[in-house]
Amino acid sequence: MAMTVFELIRTLQDMDPEAEVRIAIQPSYPMTYAIGDVVELEGVGEDSVPCPGTVYLAEGGDGQYGNREIFS
Repeated sequence: MAMTVFELIRTLQDMDPEAEVRIAIQPSYPMTYAIGDVVELEGVGEDSVPCPGTVYLAEGGDGQYGNREIFS
């Protein structure tokens, strides 16, 4: 199940506000990337009725090897 913006904010609220935020991918060969942009695309349901969209954290380069513990 995907995480919502509300759940992400709640998760981050007790963390160090000065800590760097990165995206981690590929559990078997972990890589981490800087966040390049945050974009929200509006959703459209049946009959063109607006519905909750999706927020994307776009990869911003600066790839580095990660640690498998990220995915545990």
